[in-house]
Amino acid sequence: MSFKNFSKLQNYLEKNNYNFYAYNAKYNQINCDVLISTDIKDLIKASFIHEPLMSLEFIKNPHKTTEDSIIIIIGKKELSEVIGNKNFYKFFQIKKDNNGNRINFKKILADFLQHMDKQFPNIININKIRIDLKDHILRKINEKNDPGYIFFNVMKNPNGRSNNNNEKAKMLVDPIIFDYFENKINYSFCFTNDKTKELKGNNGLKTLKKRISER
Repeated sequence: MSFKNFSKLQNYLEKNNYNFYAYNAKYNQINCDVLISTDIKDLIKASFIHEPLMSLEFIKNPHKTTEDSIIIIIGKKELSEVIGNKNFYKFFQIKKDNNGNRINFKKILADFLQHMDKQFPNIININKIRIDLKDHILRKINEKNDPGYIFFNVMKNPNGRSNNNNEKAKMLVDPIIFDYFENKINYSFCFTNDKTKELKGNNGLKTLKKRISER
């Protein structure tokens, strides 16, 4: 099975050291946001698929509860719907055929993913996606031990910067500062929800930005 646009996205994420992307799509008149993850460690934990490529979390728009989402794993040779096919039918309000039988799940899932692939944006750029879609990505990253939405510092990291930290910084850090440190992978960007740290860090960041601009 070929997913041209999903494959293009996977290459984009690998090239930029990102794990996530998001876009909006519609199926069976159900409008939803699609959060894509290529975090292999998570995919292996969540699925029995031997070679997982990415997960697609479909989130009803607006997203109200965790019950308003389902997750599908795409593998190199197979698919796995994590929650179960009954939830898939219910989520997208798929009715039975004229004989009162459910439509074959494997067939409808394959057709569904091809439909999602065709709806994928022509231009892949994390800076171009809507703010509410970025919020899905930030929520996911914050769940992975990188909490906080306030950027306040840059520090050396002997273990190297993670993909999650890199992607989060791309969305939240001043472009001048991010561009300067983007390829310096031995530095990580520091985030917090503590307003006092934001105030303390502001002066230092202004000075850093000024120095970078003068180079």
